[in-house]
This record gives sequence, structure tokens and C-alpha cells, in this order.
Amino acid sequence: GGLRSYIHGSALFDGNRLAGLLDDEDTEILLLAMGQFQNGYLSVSDEKGTVTFLIKETVIPHVQMSLGEAPHAVVTLALFAEIELDTSGNAEERCELKGQLENYIVMELNRVFEQCKLLNSDAMRFGRYACMQFSSVEAWRDYAWKEKYKNMTAEFGVTVKLNDRIISSHIE
Repeated sequence: GGLRSYIHGSALFDGNRLAGLLDDEDTEILLLAMGQFQNGYLSVSDEKGTVTFLIKETVIPHVQMSLGEAPHAVVTLALFAEIELDTSGNAEERCELKGQLENYIVMELNRVFEQCKLLNSDAMRFGRYACMQFSSVEAWRDYAWKEKYKNMTAEFGVTVKLNDRIISSHIE
């Protein structure tokens, strides 16, 4: 569940065919999107240094799905983060880190989604949200999810609650 020491990557499937592989970091991003992430580390680097965060998922992601020729998902994630390592050593200027971390995670979620879509692998399991909108198996089959998935778009939103006494006194 999300600890890099226990994850060596994951296999992506297109039906029963192995379509590709994700490394351990991309697997963590995939787990975030699926609501199966427990905790792990992410680092953000800029000109001031590198900050490593312990990330924990606080609630299951909220997914809104609209169907059509090009399905669209809006995924909202709420995460909890603690600063584990800060090479900049400048707490007064770190209030922008929360936004940087949120933007970094959104960028990574988009990248992994596009990688999965390119391999025709619904590894983020959007199909389960799509199928809930059908009242019969026949209607679901007629929709042809695997073909529609190729045109799917996704929008990710991430909110991080940053727990650090030094930072929290400067954020507000």
C-alpha cells in the first residue's frame, strides 16, 4: 500500500494482454488516483533546495464521470503531508511549498493517466465509475467502454493539508 520499499512497480493490462509497466514512483501515483495509497514520500525541488514530504491519503478520491463519445472524469484528492527533510533551511519562504506540492501531484497524476491511456489500460479504474451510470449490462456493452476510453480526458485536483508547525504559522 504505497511504501516504496514494498513496491517494485506494477503491470498495466489491456484486457488480458500485458501492455506495459509502471515503476515504483508511478505506481504510487496510480494508487493515489485509485484511493489505495496509504503513505509514501514525494520530493519537490526548486532553486532553494529539496523538500521531502511524507504523504498520506486522508479520504477516498471523489470522482465525477460524464459520458459521451469522449468520457471525462473530474478527480479530487485530499492528502495529508508532513515535511520530513528540508535542504533549504528557510522556513519563512516555504509557504509556497503547499501549492508546489499540489501542482506536482496534479502533473504526475495527468502524466500517469496519459501513460495508461496510451497503453489502453484503464488502470485508474474509471470504467467502474462509468458502468455505474448504466441500468443494464446490455446498455453498458452497447456503450463500448474500451473504445470510448481511448478518447477519455481526466481533470485532477489535489488539496494538501500540510502539517508543520513552522510552516502553518506562516501560511495563514
